[in-house]
Amino acid sequence: MENSPKTQTKTVHNILAYSYSIYLFALVAGVFLDVLFPIRVFSENISVLGMILLIIASALVVWAQNTSRALRRMKQDKEKLETVDFCRGPYCVSRSPTHWGLFLLVVSLGFLLNSVLIIVVGIIAFLVSKGVFLRREENLLVQKYGEEYLKYKKQVKL
Repeated sequence: MENSPKTQTKTVHNILAYSYSIYLFALVAGVFLDVLFPIRVFSENISVLGMILLIIASALVVWAQNTSRALRRMKQDKEKLETVDFCRGPYCVSRSPTHWGLFLLVVSLGFLLNSVLIIVVGIIAFLVSKGVFLRREENLLVQKYGEEYLKYKKQVKL
């Protein structure tokens, strides 16, 4: 019962929830640190870059989530997923596009607020998320989908 698909899916989703929440905590911690230690090293023009990154990051998160939702629907229709099924939309470039989008969101807010500390905390959050949570998630996906996911993992490096 413990290795049933429902339990594994729930576990993958739990890991994702924790990994996504890291970015929220990073943003709050970054803003708090910025209030305590306001370090301004960028010119005011950097906020334009922040706005552009904010738009790109938001679009990436929405695109990744819509693609993921479509894969879940496809999974219901198919008996077994193949490597090509994993490689759709932003998942052809990255195995974790939502994480990249969330990372870029935090960094873009750092640029918008001209806050080095928000950017640094965002980078730390990305490294923790990638090193801890994404590693666990990928191990579960290998258990669940086997060789097809391993092929996808070799094909898509990010």
